[in-house]
Amino acid sequence: MYKSFLFFLIILLNISVFAAKTGKEAYDISCKECHGENGAGGKDFGQAPNISILDEYYFRKQFKAIREKSRKGPGTIAMNTYLDQKAKLSKEEIEAAIKYALKLKPVKPNHKKEFGDASNGAARYALCGTCHGQNGKGNINPAMPAPRLAGQADFYIVDQLKNFKNGHRGNESSPSEIQMKGMASYLENEKVMKDIAAYIRTFKMIKEK
Repeated sequence: MYKSFLFFLIILLNISVFAAKTGKEAYDISCKECHGENGAGGKDFGQAPNISILDEYYFRKQFKAIREKSRKGPGTIAMNTYLDQKAKLSKEEIEAAIKYALKLKPVKPNHKKEFGDASNGAARYALCGTCHGQNGKGNINPAMPAPRLAGQADFYIVDQLKNFKNGHRGNESSPSEIQMKGMASYLENEKVMKDIAAYIRTFKMIKEK
């Protein structure tokens, strides 16, 4: 009787140890350190983007690009290293973390607010608005799905414009990625990128995805 009870207890303990983590548990292990508890990311979280504002299509598309390493920037390397070497989650647990992240309510980003001329950025942003929208809400052109920019951290926008210009992004075959890579090539320098980010920083926060 005692042996049977002991055997049953060991089975229960093993089940609890190896039980799949919930979405929040998986998010806390794999995402929280860089993106923060509410997904805002920012200057205090390893320069990570505000993922709380992203719609599911764009979120999953970029996650796939990162995991397949078609995106090659420093953030991609850091994220893959973290997921593979530290988080060590199963595919099912990573999916649970993604689903949890997608349910996060949009929150304000953690801007640096240390750079950029918004007035100059407004003129340079005009062309960006054809896909991202004049208020940055995203997905204006169905042929060129573009992410929301209103609510994205200023420094992250600059980092990604650099990545497109340097060829770390835009290597996928999708028209929107190719378009972005071409657009970034016309940005003369980092100052122009910072001016555009400063202008985007003035956009009103959109509360729904």
